[in-house]
Amino acid sequence: MEQKAISLEEASTLAVQHMKRKNYRVAEMVLQDILSSVPGHGDSLYLLGLARYYMGNLDGAIEQIEKAVEDEEAYAEWWCNYGIMLTECARYDEAIKAFDKAIATDADYCESYWNQSHAYWLAGEYEKAEKTARKGVDLKPDSAEAWLNMGTAVVRLGRLEEAVECWEKALEIQPDFVFAWNNLGNVLRELGRLEEAADKCRKALEIQPDYPQAQNNLANALMDLGDLQESEQLYRQAVTGKPDYAQAHNNLAINLIKQCRFAEAIQQARVALSYQKDYFEALLSLSTACRAVGQLEEAEKAVHRATLINPESAEVRIDLADLLYMQDRYGDAEIELERARRLAPDTPRLYLKLADVLQRGNKVEEALQAVDKAAQLNPEMPEAFLKKGMICHISNRIEEAKENFDKTLEMNPKAAGAFLAMAELSLSLGEKEQAYDYVCRAQELAPDLPALFLTISKTKKFTEDDEDFQKMVKLEQSARNFGIDQASALNFALFSAYEDIGDGDKAFEHLQKGNQLKRQLIPYDPAQQEASFKALQEVYSSENLKAMEGKGFETELPVFIVGMPRSGTTLTEQIISSHADVFGAGELMEIGTLDMEFGFLSAENALRQGQRYIEQVKARDPSGKAKRITDKMPGNFSHLGKIVSILPQAKIIHTRRNPIDTCLSCYKQNFAMGQYWSYDLEELARYYNNYLELMAYWREVLPERFIEIDYEETVSEFEPQARALIDYIGLPWDDACLAPHKQKRAVLTASKQQVTKPIYTSSVKSWKKYEKQLAPLIEGLASGPAKDLLDL
Repeated sequence: MEQKAISLEEASTLAVQHMKRKNYRVAEMVLQDILSSVPGHGDSLYLLGLARYYMGNLDGAIEQIEKAVEDEEAYAEWWCNYGIMLTECARYDEAIKAFDKAIATDADYCESYWNQSHAYWLAGEYEKAEKTARKGVDLKPDSAEAWLNMGTAVVRLGRLEEAVECWEKALEIQPDFVFAWNNLGNVLRELGRLEEAADKCRKALEIQPDYPQAQNNLANALMDLGDLQESEQLYRQAVTGKPDYAQAHNNLAINLIKQCRFAEAIQQARVALSYQKDYFEALLSLSTACRAVGQLEEAEKAVHRATLINPESAEVRIDLADLLYMQDRYGDAEIELERARRLAPDTPRLYLKLADVLQRGNKVEEALQAVDKAAQLNPEMPEAFLKKGMICHISNRIEEAKENFDKTLEMNPKAAGAFLAMAELSLSLGEKEQAYDYVCRAQELAPDLPALFLTISKTKKFTEDDEDFQKMVKLEQSARNFGIDQASALNFALFSAYEDIGDGDKAFEHLQKGNQLKRQLIPYDPAQQEASFKALQEVYSSENLKAMEGKGFETELPVFIVGMPRSGTTLTEQIISSHADVFGAGELMEIGTLDMEFGFLSAENALRQGQRYIEQVKARDPSGKAKRITDKMPGNFSHLGKIVSILPQAKIIHTRRNPIDTCLSCYKQNFAMGQYWSYDLEELARYYNNYLELMAYWREVLPERFIEIDYEETVSEFEPQARALIDYIGLPWDDACLAPHKQKRAVLTASKQQVTKPIYTSSVKSWKKYEKQLAPLIEGLASGPAKDLLDL
C-alpha cells in the first residue's frame, strides 16, 4: 500500500509532538526522514540534536547542533543549548563563545547569562561568573533561576553571606525551588550554622525525597553535629540513588572512619576513586583508613598521589603529619603541620592534630592552645572539646577534663568517644561502677566498637555466661575491620576475660594475639635501643659526672621513682604521696624533654635545666605548699646521670621486682603510649637485660646516690618499707602512708586498679601459671644479667 506523503510542516509538527511525549527514538526517525529530504534544515538539525541529547548521546547531539547554528537565522536558544552541551563536555572556552553568540543574537535571553555564568564558574573564572550572573539578575530580577546562579557565583569568591541572601531571594520567588534549598543548606554548613544547614537540606528532601545531593549535604551537616548513624544512612541512600556519586562514596568513607569501621571505609574510598581516579579527598580518606589497619605502605602511596595532585594542599600536609606521628617522628610531624598552617591557617583539623603532636612532646599548654584555636575556628565542633578533655586527663587536670567531656556530650549526646573518655576518667579515680555505667552508654551508641570491651574488662570480673563476654567472643571474627589497634584492644580484653574464667591457655592465646597486633603498629628497633643505653654510659662517664658537680639547682623538692614499668613504681608513689606534705605528680615527661628546650646538658645550662624542671612540677601542685613532689616516670632510670647533674639534692628510688613477673606484667598491658619493647617476648627480655646493665653502671658511677627497694619486700613487709621510704625523703612519719589505697587522687597509669585496693601479694610469682608459654622470655632473660635473678 502506497504511503501518503506529508508536508515539511506536518513532519516537523509530528517530530515536536513525539519530543513533547519523550518519544525521542521515534522523533529521531522522523527528523532523519526530514533531513534526508531537506538536508541542512535548521529546525530539524536542532531538534535532532536535542533528541540525541535526551537519549544520552552527547557527542551526537553536539554534532547536529553544530550544523544547526551554522544557519544565519539560528536562534539564541540554539546557541544557548549548544553552550550547555559543550559545558557538559568541559569544553568551557567553546561554551563561553557559544553563549556570547546567544547574547549577541538576543540580549534579552536570560538563560544565556545564567548558563554562561555557570561555565565561567566551572572554568575557575569566578569574577567573570559573578559579572555575567549579575547581568542575568538585572535582566530578570523576578527569576529564581537568576538568583540561584548569582549565589553560586559569589560562593567561590568567599562571599558566603551574600550567597545566603541570593538563595533566600530565590526562595522568596519560588518557595519550592529544591536546588536553592540544597545550596542554602550547604553554604550554611560552611558558615558553621549546622542546625540551620540540616533544616534547609531537610526542606529540600521534603520537596524531592530522592535528591542525592540533598541527602549528601544533610548527611554532611549531621556528621558535623556528631550524628554518625543517621548520616551514614543518608550517604547510603545517596549512593544507591546515584551509584557514580564519588563525593558521597568518599563522605561515607569519612563517616565510617569516624566510626572506626576502617575496612568498610577503605572499600568506599576505593569505589569513589573508581569513578574519579584523581579524586584528591578520596585519596586522603584511603590513606587515613589504611593507616588505621596498619597498611602503612598503601597509606603512604595514597598520600603521595594526593601530593602530586595538589602539592599546596594543607590537608595533604596534615595527613603526612599523621603518618609521621604514627612513626613517633613528632618533630617532622610538627614541621608538616607548620607547612599546613601557612597554607590554610583556618583549618580546625590542623590544630587538633597539632595538639596530639605537642602533647606527645610534653608541650601541654601549647597543645591546649592548639585545641582552643580549633574550637575558636569551629565553635560547633565537639571533637575539639573531647580532645581538650583527654589532654587534661593525661595531664592530671581532672576537673578540667570532666568539664570538657560534659561540654562534648552537651554538644553531641551521641558522642560514644566522650562516654568512653568519662569511663576512663572514672577508672582513674577508682570509681568502677560509674565507669561501667559510662562505657555501657558508649556501647549503646557504638555496640560493635572493640576497644570498649578493654575498658569494660577493667571494671569487672567476667564469668562464662557474662553477656559482655559473649559479645566479645562473637565480635572477635570481625574486629580487624575496625583497625589493628581496635582488634588488639579486643584481644587484651579477651585475655582478661579468659583469665577471670580460669582458662589460662585461651587467655594467653589472646594475650599473644593482642601483642602481635600491637607490634605491627609500632616503630621499634631493639638494636637502636641497646645502642642508646650504651651511649649514655659514654656521655655520663665518671669524669663528665664529676665535672657537673655543683652546677645544678639545689632543692630537696623532687623525688624520682624509677625502674621498669610494673615494678612497683605506682605503689611506691602512692605510699609516699599519702603523706600530707607530698604531692604525687605521676609520670612526668619533663626530664626527657628538657633537651628540646635547652639542647644537650652542659655545665653552662645545668642550673637552668634544674630550675626549669622545678618550675614545671611546682605548677602541677594545686596547693602550692608541697615539700616534696614525686615524679614516677619509670623510664627516668635512663636519665639518672642528668638528674643528679641538674638536681643534685633530688631523692631517687629505684624499684625492683622479679624479672619474669615484671616482664609478664608489662606484656599484659596495652599501654596508652610508649613501652614499644613490651609487645614481643624476646624483645622484652633483651630490653630488660639492657636495663639491668644500665642500672649496674649507675651503681658504679653514682654510688649511694639512690636507694633500691624490692616490690616483694614492700608487699610482705609493708610498714617497715613505708617508714624507710618516708625517712629517706626526709619527712616526719604520717600514718596515712599505711593506707595508700584510701588516698583520693587520680591514678593515670596501668596500675590504677591495684592502688585502689589494700596491699596484696597475689602478684608475686604470678608468672608460674604461664611458664610454658613464657619460654622465649625466660630463655632471653637467662642469656643476660637477669639470669642471676631468676627464681625458677
